[in-house]
Amino acid sequence: MCRLLRKSVLVSFCAALTIGAAGPVGAAPRDDRRACWQNYSICSDGAQGVESWRTVCYSDYTACMRQPEPMQCGEADMSYCSTARSRCESRLGGREGVAHQCGDDHQVCLDAHAC
Repeated sequence: MCRLLRKSVLVSFCAALTIGAAGPVGAAPRDDRRACWQNYSICSDGAQGVESWRTVCYSDYTACMRQPEPMQCGEADMSYCSTARSRCESRLGGREGVAHQCGDDHQVCLDAHAC
């Protein structure tokens, strides 16, 4: 059972990396930036707290955001990132050693939305 679970996590993680490597889709700046964030978010969820995997997620994110189009951060963007942080904290359940990752992810979300 544990092997099946680990294999499932690895497959999910690899799928997230593939999605993350795609980069922005060329739509409006907000859509491009949100696509970079969503790819990062999927990848970091798949990493399940493993720092070395999360580093790959962040690397893909920075490649995706290499030359982001300017945009203004709005109240909806701030709210979106706050909600994402709350979901992260709920998912991790306050586990020691990985709780700071929600704060890191929140910062990436804010950056992606030009906040």
